[in-house]
Amino acid sequence: MGQEAVLNITCQGGLDREKNPHQMYKNPGAAIRLENYEASIDGGYRRINGYAKWGANSGSYTPPADSPVLGLFPYATGIVRCQGSQVYFSTDGGTWTDVNAASPRSSAGRYSIALYEGDSSNYTYGTIYLADGTNHIGKLTITNPTTPTYTYTTLDPATTAAPAAASIVEVYKDRLIAAGNSSAPNVLYWSGRFTLDDFTKSSAGYIELTDVIVGLKAFRERLFVFCRNSIYVVEGIDVAAQLQIQPVTKNIGCMSKESIQEIGGDLVFLAHDGIRTLGATTKIGDIALTTISTPIELLLPDIRQSAIDNNISSLVIRNKNQYRLFYINSGFATAKQRGICGTLKYGEQGLMWEWSELKGIESYTSASQITVDKYERIYHGDLHGYVFQQETGDTFDGSVIKSYYQTPYFNLDDPSVMKTLHYIYLTIVGEGSIPSSALNITAKYDFEDSGVGQPTPVSITAISSGSVYGGATYGSATYGSTLIQNQKILLEGSGHVISLLFISEAAAASFTINGLTAVLTMGKRI
Repeated sequence: MGQEAVLNITCQGGLDREKNPHQMYKNPGAAIRLENYEASIDGGYRRINGYAKWGANSGSYTPPADSPVLGLFPYATGIVRCQGSQVYFSTDGGTWTDVNAASPRSSAGRYSIALYEGDSSNYTYGTIYLADGTNHIGKLTITNPTTPTYTYTTLDPATTAAPAAASIVEVYKDRLIAAGNSSAPNVLYWSGRFTLDDFTKSSAGYIELTDVIVGLKAFRERLFVFCRNSIYVVEGIDVAAQLQIQPVTKNIGCMSKESIQEIGGDLVFLAHDGIRTLGATTKIGDIALTTISTPIELLLPDIRQSAIDNNISSLVIRNKNQYRLFYINSGFATAKQRGICGTLKYGEQGLMWEWSELKGIESYTSASQITVDKYERIYHGDLHGYVFQQETGDTFDGSVIKSYYQTPYFNLDDPSVMKTLHYIYLTIVGEGSIPSSALNITAKYDFEDSGVGQPTPVSITAISSGSVYGGATYGSATYGSTLIQNQKILLEGSGHVISLLFISEAAAASFTINGLTAVLTMGKRI
């Protein structure tokens, strides 16, 4: 009988589609397939939460037209949804008030929405400004949450000097910043201080750059201006004599305003050469630009094409240090829509990004916000007018969340030796009931060579949700169960190199795979 060998795998590193199989031998904790999992900040790979139509009364709502949600923003005690020529507001997902019925926004494009919380007339909720690239900048204020009062107006260029058809708005140092006017795409405008509706004040102004402006982001007391092929930073806007607009880089630009987010003390955005972070360094005035998407380089061509087609959206989940970017194709069904998920976490080499893929979320526009009740809410709008809340439930709006995790192939430092796999010890943490059919495991041998036997999947032992004393019915509840389990799972088959594939295609609560120990026998050198 051959010598027994043991391989310990700790799930860390995330999806790596860039390294070749030989390089991956040394990184068994990474994944060559990681779909609808997220790298947990607590360690391991976690099956993501689901999503559902937003609001207690959402089931009674049908959008006025089968058309995309062009803008989405959590505001006051509800959500602002932009669709077609209208701007709607709802607190329950069932009844949507048309707040601009008297002033439709014809031929609107994707929206940019900014919140100003310093409005003395509405400190409770603030005021939001909306730009769509076609119409005048809109202004919406909602007061009296019990019996809401909606005030919607537009910034008429004839009286306010605001750009006529801005596509980008941002609030910076008590000013409204606007850009993306189709007739002047390289001009940056700013309003007077504390007078966000007025671009005629002496403290207002504009400047013409040498590149087309793509996005704006206020960050660390600075305003970053993302252009097609360059990035600028604005400082000293309060005093005309101190105004500085300096280039951060003239060699790297941004592909879409929809990709720009703040997370972990940095800005994240989609550049032509990948997903990058932009952040300050310890040197005063210095700014670092770093590529973070190398492990998922093979996915970038499709992401870039979706950005060109204006079909991407992004959001952050703050309590998970997570950045999600969705890239969709209008010709695909929801089940085939795709995205990527990056988690910023501490690893063996310090702070690092771990990636995974998302599939089955049709997010044409998305938003995440700390709302007035102090909770973080995550939403997306689809191509058909519906609004969904993410991070809720265990299904994709009633459909099973299909998830897959596959380890790299491992050879135990000798690919010439035949290895027989006997069993693994799997460390898994359940967050509720997980039936045995919900997670199956199979070994893949020799890169799935057709001449090598490939065994059928094996199910885990079911995990019970358990019961809490005082909150369950005696005789019908399960006591003494644990959600953290180390399961022994018998496997079979032989090969020179081995990979393990975890398949979940049935309804189940979320779970985290922390790692595993594989027990093998080393055979003859063949």
